[in-house]
Amino acid sequence: MKRMCFLLVLIVFTGFLANQVMAFSLSPASLELEIKRGQSQTQVFNVNNDSEKPILCQIAVTGFEVLTDGKQQFENATPDYSAVGWIKAKKAEFEVAGKSSGKAEVIIAVPKTAQPGDYFACIFAQTQAPKKAKTTQGVEVTINVNFRLGCIMRIIVPGRTIPKKAEVSEARVEMPSVENKEEGIKIIATLANKCPLHLDARGEVIIKNSANRIFDKFVLQGAGKNVKGEALIYPMGAREFSGTVQRPLPPGEYIAEVIFDYGYRMQKAKAQISFTVSPEVGGKQKEFLTLTAEPNPIELEMLSGAFRARAVKIFNLDFEPMVVWAVSRVPWIKVEPDEFSIRSGKEKSLRITISVPAGEPIARVGKIALTPERGKPVIVDIVVSEKKEKEK
Repeated sequence: MKRMCFLLVLIVFTGFLANQVMAFSLSPASLELEIKRGQSQTQVFNVNNDSEKPILCQIAVTGFEVLTDGKQQFENATPDYSAVGWIKAKKAEFEVAGKSSGKAEVIIAVPKTAQPGDYFACIFAQTQAPKKAKTTQGVEVTINVNFRLGCIMRIIVPGRTIPKKAEVSEARVEMPSVENKEEGIKIIATLANKCPLHLDARGEVIIKNSANRIFDKFVLQGAGKNVKGEALIYPMGAREFSGTVQRPLPPGEYIAEVIFDYGYRMQKAKAQISFTVSPEVGGKQKEFLTLTAEPNPIELEMLSGAFRARAVKIFNLDFEPMVVWAVSRVPWIKVEPDEFSIRSGKEKSLRITISVPAGEPIARVGKIALTPERGKPVIVDIVVSEKKEKEK
């Protein structure tokens, strides 16, 4: 199982300077530590000041939680799996000179009474910087902007073996209205985590009819994420996953089989939902579901400075030939060809080249947009993670 990746948390408390580059940075942006009960550890964070003037930096600790809808919660996070009470900054406030860096030290002390499991917190570095802006009337004003950069921390308290268990707490199908010409048949499922450890889960849906014939198969997307695939579920928490049917379904009775893989041993949690496609809905789906792409998402493990090539098969589900335009939304993904035609009921292979420039972060996500001349565009997600070295 891929290890959990945390994203840099950035909170800017103003709408004036959306394009303003911040003058300071915090590293690391994420942290995973294993500390035994009754032990303590000192962690050092680097605060870099890229501006000419000195900044006053404040260090604060808050909770961290991922909610069912995928939103991240900090100050109001539930205390059950919070490490906030274990963390204390040596200096809550210090100055960093211009064009230099400073160090923030925090002490993490795990109590002897802590239960085995995963515990979370967020270390925030905050500074206030005066910036100039103009009002709508053209008057120049100076405002103080509070910048907060966060490092999300997961502390693993080892102990007895904790069984990882999850179950599908809810599953449903949302049928589109006949009036909406481009609304798909949506499958929604919530996976509940029943253990004191976080889970990384991936959901897939298989659409079958009563004769067990497979009509469609697609990967679900976790709430709050912008790509399909694996998503984190907070200890004893839950997360909603969703996806839409990719192929037009003839009128009739169907079963949506939802399958989640989770945990290091790829345990499974399943659910089934029955639904009916009416002639009206089936006809509308056929009008705009004209294109599919496989695989989707494309998931790769890579090293810095490496590149990979992958093939994506594009299927024309329409009754007539069509032209399709392919566009990469990021510079590190190239697609060939970028314009092509496909005959009715046939497929076309695209060459996708993914490169990770040396010295840049490896973990990244990107998208390829496939736009047919008729019907709904298809988005292919590209997910790159750092390749782990094999254990000797």
